[in-house]
Amino acid sequence: MCSSDLIGRLRELLGPFGARVVTVRGRGVRLDATVRRLDTPPAPDGSSDLPPVSTSRPRTPEPQRVLAPHERPIVLIVDDSPDSVLLLTETLKDKYRTKIATSAALAMKSALRHPQPDIILMDVVMPEMDGFELCKSFKSLADAPDIPIIFITGKIQPEEEAHGLAIGAVDYITKPISAPVVLARIETHLKLVEAQRALKAHNDTLEDLV
Repeated sequence: MCSSDLIGRLRELLGPFGARVVTVRGRGVRLDATVRRLDTPPAPDGSSDLPPVSTSRPRTPEPQRVLAPHERPIVLIVDDSPDSVLLLTETLKDKYRTKIATSAALAMKSALRHPQPDIILMDVVMPEMDGFELCKSFKSLADAPDIPIIFITGKIQPEEEAHGLAIGAVDYITKPISAPVVLARIETHLKLVEAQRALKAHNDTLEDLV
């Protein structure tokens, strides 16, 4: 059995148990496994037991989170409107776990707290720091790798929409919010991220075999 077949077989056998088989160039194959209770709710976003967030020093990127089978993805909702937060949490409650952040500071903490969100829904208009600036701040963090950001907004000019996509957002959802649209956009972008990660892992495997 060749190396690629062996790696594929390991992934097939161990994937349902939350394990991940990773090839590391020059070091062979690494097996990662995470066991976590799924019925434990995330800590409140406003808790004070987090260390201060600092982006002044370069840091080693965190490994990308891999969902165990049947584990519901986490959606971080960044919005200062109670009505919007309520509508989004009600829309998502049956398929996703949610984190709530009503300010830029809380959003940064929530994105860095483990388990990290799998996708972010972010209002464009917020106090202190708007969604565009917050998006750029997220993309500059080594500890928040490739978390897709979907902007939620009312009317927006084409140049503003283009700007948001250029700085790293993956999509827009316009208000008033439609529950089927929200669910469809989230599902689509989570599948894209999963496909990109699978492709990267495949390419890494091929490079290790060269």
